[in-house]
Amino acid sequence: MLLIPIAIIMAPLHWKSDDKRPAWYWVLAFCAVGAVVSLSKIAFLGFGIGSARFYFTGFSGHSVATDVNLAHLPM
Repeated sequence: MLLIPIAIIMAPLHWKSDDKRPAWYWVLAFCAVGAVVSLSKIAFLGFGIGSARFYFTGFSGHSVATDVNLAHLPM
């Protein structure tokens, strides 16, 4: 639920720069981690793939959103 609004807000900020390479890297990283989170949630919710011992129900979308958005700050 958070990934799409964050992408809508953050993507235009990256395109203002003259060098578009960091913007493309950010978009590709954002899509890749979004896919990993989505697939891990589908694997757990749809097929029960997870770990009861570690209480793993899939990767956290909130953590991924934070990591992806904080990674662009040094740019």
